[in-house]
Amino acid sequence: MVLIQKFQSQLAQQLEELHKTVAVSVMQQKQQLKEMEEDMHSFVSTKAKAIEELRVRVGKLKNMYGSGIKDLDNLVEELKGNNQLTFVELNSEVVKHSSALDDVSVSLTPYKLVVRELS
Repeated sequence: MVLIQKFQSQLAQQLEELHKTVAVSVMQQKQQLKEMEEDMHSFVSTKAKAIEELRVRVGKLKNMYGSGIKDLDNLVEELKGNNQLTFVELNSEVVKHSSALDDVSVSLTPYKLVVRELS
């Protein structure tokens, strides 16, 4: 009977140690899970802030480049108008000079005849 009591006593002691070990392990796992949960919450929060900052930056870039493209388009239209005006003015000058050249040619006709007669 002493052997049985000794066995029961050792078994009870070992069960108590196992219980303490399991309890400590459970506490450690709970702590680790809590820390992981806090880390994940921090990560998700940081990620959400970063995404929002990127959205704001992309919006600003979109507006900036859109405005630049619009300004370039306006400049192109202005240059087209200037080029057309310049072409019209140049064409007008060519017509004037052509007309003046015709007038000079006509006014030189008598002199041409004289030069031919002299030759």
